[in-house]
Amino acid sequence: MPIPNTNSDDLIKLLKPCMKILVTIEFGPEDSYSFSTTIVGCKRERYVLIDMPVKAREDLVMRKIVNIQIILRGICDTELGHILAFKTSIIRSISKPFGLLFIKFPKHFVTKPIREHERYKLSLPAVMHEGEHQFKGKLIDFSISGCALFIPGLHHLEKDMFIEIKSTLSPLLPQDLACQIVSVRQQGKGMLVGVKFLESIAMTAALKKEILERAFMAGSV
Repeated sequence: MPIPNTNSDDLIKLLKPCMKILVTIEFGPEDSYSFSTTIVGCKRERYVLIDMPVKAREDLVMRKIVNIQIILRGICDTELGHILAFKTSIIRSISKPFGLLFIKFPKHFVTKPIREHERYKLSLPAVMHEGEHQFKGKLIDFSISGCALFIPGLHHLEKDMFIEIKSTLSPLLPQDLACQIVSVRQQGKGMLVGVKFLESIAMTAALKKEILERAFMAGSV
């Protein structure tokens, strides 16, 4: 478990303008609202300023948010691509000249470096090709050694089949990437397909950035 950091200088270095974050406002044990946005800026020991998207303002217009707890998670622009997270409370919001949310500067925060071999939970539309057949589904898991897909419906898919996968990650992967099914099991109204890459891929900076952003938007990091 990451050890909380109380050094405000360290936090200032991480909270860069335009940093993408996932915000969760906690109204109660089973009552929360989440949205993605960006950091605008911060003032040491006083507040952090974040952009308040139009949809979030509209959804929260009838709710009291001042002094409500809020959790921020984001991907830092560091060599290892650290995940930053902290909990604090809302000071106020403004809608003019544009939507902004003022939150208290946190007393402590945690960071976690992202491991190169980590598995990332995603939710990306994908198409799996097996011979002349194609199956539309979602890429739900990714690592440098393999991935997993969820394919709606029941299909004749078997272990050891060689397949090809197309998704928004494809331009960042080797063109001749060989994939083989290692597991197939029914899950709900579809099939969960485990896939291995016959050769581990290189986690380039561009691929890592794309995967982190996709995993972040899926709420898994």
